[in-house]
Amino acid sequence: MTVHQLKTLPEFFQVAGSLKPFEVRKDDRGFKIGDTLWLQEWTEKGGYTGLSKKYKVSYILRGEQWGIMEGYCVMGLEQDVRIR
Repeated sequence: MTVHQLKTLPEFFQVAGSLKPFEVRKDDRGFKIGDTLWLQEWTEKGGYTGLSKKYKVSYILRGEQWGIMEGYCVMGLEQDVRIR
């Protein structure tokens, strides 16, 4: 299983895992079910804020037939007590 460190803008970071139990990303890292997404809040002005969250990838949806732009994926997020 891979840990993916990902910059996340504040408006998406704040709701990740609660109101937004999914993550949409460019599919350029070989994401797999079971991987960990280490979301780190980041602003264009100030860089990393020091806040972070970790989630396990529970599901991945790929494919233009589902309305997902080519080269992108939607990943289901599952909070895992082992990675907190």
